[in-house]
Amino acid sequence: WYASWRSGTMDFFIQPLPFDDGVHTVSKISPLWAVPDDAELAAAGIDTAMLGWTGGTASLHNFLAAFVDLGGGDLGQWPRERLAPLAEYIASLRAPLAPTPPPAADVARGRAVFVAAGCQACHGGPRGMGDRTYGFDEIGTDAAIEWWADGADHDGAPAGGLRFQPGDTITHAIKSPRLVGLWAMTRFLHNGALDSLDQLLCLAPRPDVPAPAFGSGGHTFGCELPDADRRALVAYLNAH
Repeated sequence: WYASWRSGTMDFFIQPLPFDDGVHTVSKISPLWAVPDDAELAAAGIDTAMLGWTGGTASLHNFLAAFVDLGGGDLGQWPRERLAPLAEYIASLRAPLAPTPPPAADVARGRAVFVAAGCQACHGGPRGMGDRTYGFDEIGTDAAIEWWADGADHDGAPAGGLRFQPGDTITHAIKSPRLVGLWAMTRFLHNGALDSLDQLLCLAPRPDVPAPAFGSGGHTFGCELPDADRRALVAYLNAH
């Protein structure tokens, strides 16, 4: 499986890592910049930080504790106060500015398209995140990750020795990611199956990959818009 993953993607719970949930999933390795703080989340009426592609990790602290565990560390030696400086550092990170920003007129038009097309319904939270998770029947993307952490028995409990922090959950769903620093990214969809916003918005052909966990289908929102509107939308998204 390791040799089959695209660069910038992986299955986080698979041998020889300490935990194996028994389900082969592929996740794009997301950037750590622009994680919303508690005040932003509260203002948007969002109860948790919704970290991880399934949105089930409740806070930045929980996210960091999970990686201590995943790396074979001793959680007893990494209490909240010892992880706090790392959490503060990550919370300070911001997306890099595009070296060649899109034309301002295109960005303005793209913002109008973003609003008119209803993109805010799924990306209206802090930094463009959503305020809930979404079923795969809603989004249509590869559903292999639906059973992430649950295991082959699908009993809703963490599998393979996984130890969740308080507040973390198995959602059987997918989140809408933050829309920041997109100009610097070369992997799109939760499994990194697409290479560009142009492919995401059907301005360029998508690779035909139907294999489970690697599927390139779904999230065709916006593909029905006129070409000029989609190109303006790409400019708007690349301006963040």
